[in-house]
Amino acid sequence: MKAGNEVRFIRDSSIEGIECCSVRNSLHVFPRHSHENLYAVSLMEKGGSYWNGRSRSASLVQPGELAIINPGEMHSGEPNKYGSTSYRMIYLDSSFLKRDGSIRQFANIISGDLRLKNLFIDLYNSIGKDIEPLAKEISLTAFTGYLSDHYSYPGVGSTTLSNDNPAVDRTREYISDNLNRNVPLEEMAEISSYSPYHFLRLFKAATGMTPHQYLTLKRVEKARELIMKGISPAEIAMKTGFTDQSHFTNTFRKFTGATPRQYFLSK
Repeated sequence: MKAGNEVRFIRDSSIEGIECCSVRNSLHVFPRHSHENLYAVSLMEKGGSYWNGRSRSASLVQPGELAIINPGEMHSGEPNKYGSTSYRMIYLDSSFLKRDGSIRQFANIISGDLRLKNLFIDLYNSIGKDIEPLAKEISLTAFTGYLSDHYSYPGVGSTTLSNDNPAVDRTREYISDNLNRNVPLEEMAEISSYSPYHFLRLFKAATGMTPHQYLTLKRVEKARELIMKGISPAEIAMKTGFTDQSHFTNTFRKFTGATPRQYFLSK
């Protein structure tokens, strides 16, 4: 985040798979990225932000509106021309919205539904608080249930980045297992059993990003886990294949809107 911006992450030891984030006065521009196993739901409170999600044209999220991003869905976000933004975000593990063995997908990127907004606020305000776990579970169930019943596609199958493409799945797994080194394109293509050119086309068609973009996102994702274990930025940079600590810090801030220290110190 830029100097003067405020960002705070909130976690709750009694409910795994949820992370909340409060952002104030942000001018941060997020590059296109995705959250492979997470739903991201945000409530805009001040200003406005353009979210480029499931269409090529950007949609403006205004104060009082929510943005709903599916797991694995490529999107970006940037403040509108009128200044900084303030918003709250809830990240939910995809398992919270699994029905009949399938993970739900949502049609509308933006919602002004007052009921959904109130349920969002109830859940957000319960996370990290010293209240009965049952009260938190009720808030979580009410929010995810309403979201699923009113916003998901009917009869949707599972959400997956690769659309069940075995060649891409093999390569994604290989990339995730080798984050600490720079895997050559030819090596990735060999894993997929295709030529480098054909592999690139397949990978981008299935994931919406290049192998390098995917590698960067997986490195940031792994870094988030290591930060919460108290591992130093220098060691994280080494374990996740960043050039050095500065490269790691700058990339982490670019994709999360926070420095590794801000992310670790948030309660």
